[in-house]
Parts: sequence; structure tokens; C-alpha cells
Amino acid sequence: MAVGQASSKPLTFDEFLKLPETKPASAFIGGQIIR
Repeated sequence: MAVGQASSKPLTFDEFLKLPETKPASAFIGGQIIR
């Protein structure tokens, strides 16, 4: 997923935790994944 890419619905924190780890690390802020 691209940085700042909007999806049809925001992720929940639980959904974010299920995603594979990325390098550099991703952060979950306001329903969006930020790298």
C-alpha cells in the first residue's frame, strides 16, 4: 500500500496489527498507515 493511500474504509487498529511488518516501520495514525 502506498504511503497516504486512501482505501474505501479506514482500517481498525486490530486490522493494522494483522498486516505484515514493513521496513521502514509503519505507524497507524487516525485510521491511516503512515511510513
